Amino acid sequence: DDRKTKKMASASSAVVESNIKPRLVVFDLDACVWFPEMYQLWGGGAPFTYNEENNECIDNRGTTVKLLGAIPEVWDEVGEWG
Repeated sequence: DDRKTKKMASASSAVVESNIKPRLVVFDLDACVWFPEMYQLWGGGAPFTYNEENNECIDNRGTTVKLLGAIPEVWDEVGEWG
């Protein structure tokens, strides 16, 4: 419901403003972080080559995997936390 969403947003803002870093960050990968899903890369997959200009990865068979939204920026931020 709308109250729950507002409460969660408020809590998230408080964490960001207080500079508190979580001990663990969990990502739901397929269709949330990238597309297509890994099962759709039949015969392809790792290793991937990242193209920063267009926010895409290319798997070992040449299939394009698009990183969704601001995932690269989020991963950079989390990586800086050490």
